[in-house]
This record gives sequence, structure tokens and C-alpha cells, in this order.
Amino acid sequence: EIDRMIGTIKNAWAVPVEERVSYIRRYVVREIFDSGRLHALAENCRRASRLLANNDIAFIFTDGLQNRTINTTMEIAKSSDIATGVSWHGPYIQDYKLDILGCDPRYGRIVDYCLTWGDVHEDWLRSIGSGAETIRIGNLILSGQAPSEMAAERKTQNALILQYAAPHADIFWPQAGQYGFFVAAARAYRDAGFQNIRLKLHPGPSKIEYYERIAALFDIECEIVIEGPFMKHVEWADSVTGPVHSGAMLEVMRAGKPYLPALYGPHGINRSYLDEEILIEDDDALRQAIARNARPDAGPTLERFASARSIPDPAATAWAVFEKVAGQPGHA
Repeated sequence: EIDRMIGTIKNAWAVPVEERVSYIRRYVVREIFDSGRLHALAENCRRASRLLANNDIAFIFTDGLQNRTINTTMEIAKSSDIATGVSWHGPYIQDYKLDILGCDPRYGRIVDYCLTWGDVHEDWLRSIGSGAETIRIGNLILSGQAPSEMAAERKTQNALILQYAAPHADIFWPQAGQYGFFVAAARAYRDAGFQNIRLKLHPGPSKIEYYERIAALFDIECEIVIEGPFMKHVEWADSVTGPVHSGAMLEVMRAGKPYLPALYGPHGINRSYLDEEILIEDDDALRQAIARNARPDAGPTLERFASARSIPDPAATAWAVFEKVAGQPGHA
């Protein structure tokens, strides 16, 4: 069937067209039709159909809002009256619309429920025009992490820098800007007297070589890591800085460690979601915050982003929602 569809389109494209259109068609033929992508997508559909047909599934829940395989499964589930729910994997603080949430009128919503972290999550859903029902459960990532109070002593031994890995959807932010942030942060920590500086890279394609070359060029003594349990790095640190849009920010704050949240421009982030009082927006502000060993109050951010105070056990809250949704008529 896929081959027949491709053949029909190729035959229709056989007529001469202007070069711009011809270039686009050649690209589509090479990268989509002849690459086997459509066949792989069709196989994903078949696997998802078998999964749903062979199991008694009442509710599908995911934090993979843009995962093609998961979205395919949810779309097929909708035709079988299986309830679907999503949550965040990390904060979406750009007003970035997603078709699965009903933000594109050309594409039907496939998500029934948004299980939200807190106020910011729900503000974002309203901003993008989501049509899904919201149920607040808190931040599941913090479920197994007991809250810790910030230590009274201001230590200047170990500094942890988190890679400024901005969302790829933020077309305003130049990805190369992350390297300047690293240099500014490492220099500021060194000048403030911190003895050990560690850069933790985000999981994914490794940029260790880039950062090692930059560290050597700017004479920065810094341990650069990508592996290992994240909370081990947090426990080691006396001060942490990194991007405000990272879910790791909330884990650091929950652990009672000082977090200096950076929001460098240009960017496409909706500032109304953020605590303006603790934002660091340029190298000068970063140097000043590190020099005074700043310890921003994390309480308001933890509550607005993760309902950390009002929902102390997100996992139990989520399970109660799962059981309620799955037990509703038509989903049992």
C-alpha cells in the first residue's frame, strides 16, 4: 500500500515544474519516499495496533509529548476508546503549541488529560490553547527526592555548572551561546575562590570534545562529565548554575542546594512563568551572583513549577488519577 501511494505521487510529479518546486520534490523523494521512512512509520502503526489489540489497556500515559512512536500509539488508541494522558518530561516555558493537545485545528486532539505539575504548567496549557482536561499531580521526578533545607554555611569548595542546553524549538537562541555561558561561569567561580569546578553535560550526543577544546583555549581547569547519577553531582556541589528552563533546576532546588538560574537572550521563553527576582540574564549578573555566593529563595519556584509544598507525594497522587481514569465507563 505504501509503495502504491508513493508511485501515485511520483507519477503526478512527472510533469515539468519550476526549479524551486523541483528541488523540493527531489528532496522529498530522496529523504522520505526512497529512504524507507514511510515504511518504518507504517510498521510503527502495525506494532502499536498489535500492542493495543493483545492487551487489556484502559489508559495510556506518557511524558513524551513529541515522541513519534508514542504519539502514534495514542492516536490509534483513541479509535478504541482508550483514555490518554500526558505530563511534562521537563518544563515547556515557551508558548510552543503541540498538535496532540488540540492546538492545531487541522489535527484532532489525541490527549484526553494533562496531568500537570503546577501553576506554570497550567498557565502554559492555557496560553497554547490546549483543549485537554487538566488534573494536577505535581512533579513525578521529585517523588523519590525528600526535600532538604539549604545548609547554613556558605561553602566555596565545589561548583557545578549545568550545560546551557536550550530547547531546539527556541529559534531565537543561538546554540553556540552555551559555550560562552560555560566560560563566563567557570571564570566567575574560579575568581570567587571555588576550588573544584565541574561541568555536567546534558545526556545525548556528546559535546565533551567541544568543551575540552574550549577549556584548553581559555585556560579553564574544569572537570567535564556527561555520565553518572545526576544527584551524585548535586550532592557534591556547594553552588550550582544552569539554565532556568531545565528540569534539573527543580531537582537541585529540592535538594537544598543554591541554584543560580540563567536566562540569556535572545530567547523565545515566556517570562511570565518565571520568578524575575532570581533570574540571571548576562555575564555581569552571573559574576556578581557567584561572587557573593548567592542563595536564591527556591520556595516560590518549586511551588509554582512543581507544587512541591501542596502535593508532597506526586507518585501516589498520579496513581490515584490512573485508577480513577481507567475505571471510568468505557475505559474499564
